[in-house]
Amino acid sequence: MGVRMATRWTEVAVGAAGGRTVAVVGGEDGSLLRFDVDTLAALGGPVAAHDGSVDALATTVLGGRPVLVSAGGESLRLWELETGAPLAGPVELPYDVTRMCVTTWNDLSVAVCLHSDGLTRVYDLVAGALAAGPLDDWAGAVALAEWDGQLVAVLSDHPFDEDAGDYDFDEVALQAWDLAEGSRIGGPLLDGGFGGVVVDPPALLVGHGTGAALVSGVGADGHVRAWDLASGEALCEPLPVGDEDENVSALAAVRRDGRTLVLAGTTDGAVRLWDLAGAEIGAPFAPLADWVAGVALTERHGRLAAIAVGLDGVVRVWEPLDGGHVADLVPAA
Repeated sequence: MGVRMATRWTEVAVGAAGGRTVAVVGGEDGSLLRFDVDTLAALGGPVAAHDGSVDALATTVLGGRPVLVSAGGESLRLWELETGAPLAGPVELPYDVTRMCVTTWNDLSVAVCLHSDGLTRVYDLVAGALAAGPLDDWAGAVALAEWDGQLVAVLSDHPFDEDAGDYDFDEVALQAWDLAEGSRIGGPLLDGGFGGVVVDPPALLVGHGTGAALVSGVGADGHVRAWDLASGEALCEPLPVGDEDENVSALAAVRRDGRTLVLAGTTDGAVRLWDLAGAEIGAPFAPLADWVAGVALTERHGRLAAIAVGLDGVVRVWEPLDGGHVADLVPAA
């Protein structure tokens, strides 16, 4: 089904536009491709968006219009989500983007970007210009997010072992920071994973109960972990996703029907859906043939839908509560 492409997909984002749910995938070759999630039809052909790999995608609303923000090849671009038309010329960046959060800051619509030089810069999406930075306080952030009016950076580090008088390099601790105030949010989140920090580890914030949960795939052991952001208490036992010799490479989460659902993919192609009560959700997922580079949770005809993209060139769609695998939107070339 769908369009045959030779690219390896690196990112996926979902948003509402023109009365439908639109999924956008970005490729290693810098291309973007849009799909209607309900009909599974491609919305036009691929667009050459960046000179290098698409590193980050996000959807937002600017001036009442649904917009896609893409980063890749040392550039930042805005697109009309409904039509795929570019909204302005590219904003040239000094370095590649490793993390991006699109939010409102000081009454500006901004993209907060952590670059490959370890520095954070804030870009005004309307003016297409640098609004703040570079900031050197957030090198090594594993997540940038907006929560309850705060810009949050999540950093990973090794906890200090008081008895040994040294850092425990086999374990990872996470720490959330208020990006604007430069202050810690809660204490260190221990047991962030074992085996040290993995390359480009995923982490995110999602609503849980009356507050927020920090969900992490940082540890190099194929497990997802979650904590209450305010208290630092673990919300569940580590949730297995793939083989313990593999890394969690992609995460998405959503609050639905009173449950916090987490979709995770790994470097060996495994994809699993859990709730933070520790229960696996839905039928087993057909694995991808290669590294899962991005995942998303959305609605399809009112039903929960999961999307995974991978370096095998496949965009796979499931309805995990209603029968499992639906289609491969882009079959491997």
